[in-house]
Amino acid sequence: MDKPLHPRPHLFASSTFPPPETLASMPTTTPPLAAPSLSGELLEEIFLRFLPNEPSFLVRASLASKLSFGLLTSPNFQSRYREFHGALPMLGFFCNQIDTSDSEEEEEEPVSHFVPATTSDSC
Repeated sequence: MDKPLHPRPHLFASSTFPPPETLASMPTTTPPLAAPSLSGELLEEIFLRFLPNEPSFLVRASLASKLSFGLLTSPNFQSRYREFHGALPMLGFFCNQIDTSDSEEEEEEPVSHFVPATTSDSC
């Protein structure tokens, strides 16, 4: 076992790499800075521009951070949103139906389901 384990043990021993003791004394680079955070006022202005016919955008935005949740659920934002967009559209309504397909005499509980306003189906 006179052979070295590595056929070229000095592969990285070249003039392009500094010796290990020099590497230890070199200053380390600072980590990259985090992205700047947006102020609450700027976020509120952005959220105001979300269209009222796409409420899922506001729901997703409220789940992004505690700050955005607080902004979107505040009474101040809600009143500004209504003022900015006017009357909000009706998304749908709940309809109670009783299933009368069974001919049993016992009284059945009504079943509630959501009917979106964009469809032409009714109760």
